[in-house]
Amino acid sequence: NDAIAVGRKDGSVDALTIRLDRGIWDVHRTHRFIHHEIGTPVRALDFSHDGALLFSGGDDGAVYVMDVVARGGGADGGSSSSSSSHLVGFVIGGHRGWVLDLKACPLGRRFATAGADKTVKIWDLGTRKNIHSFDDGHEGSIWGIGFSSDGKRLVSGG
Repeated sequence: NDAIAVGRKDGSVDALTIRLDRGIWDVHRTHRFIHHEIGTPVRALDFSHDGALLFSGGDDGAVYVMDVVARGGGADGGSSSSSSSHLVGFVIGGHRGWVLDLKACPLGRRFATAGADKTVKIWDLGTRKNIHSFDDGHEGSIWGIGFSSDGKRLVSGG
């Protein structure tokens, strides 16, 4: 099975599994996360490279790190489709404005965010802290970022 995530304009995020079965796509929602402020669109999503974490960023300036690996089913203990607040690993409010992009580092210990506040931030998953901010170099919003495949370089564009 492959996983996809869908961010919605109402601030919710759906994590889904998809598989092709005899020419027919089977799509199943595994989790619905409703954590961003109601009515604030989710603009950025990425999975960690091991697929265990889902990162979401939106217009509320927050970044949520969610555990999408079901531990004994969904939040209700049985159903795998749930609105599960206990699946949130942590939340970061690191941008003054919209989070426009985010990427998990291939090395697995860090992730980066970019925002309408003209900053790129690198975060440590272990400490849950911002370990570096790039506050200059862009004259406007930063719409895209990406790590190199070895995780040693980061690019940004606005």
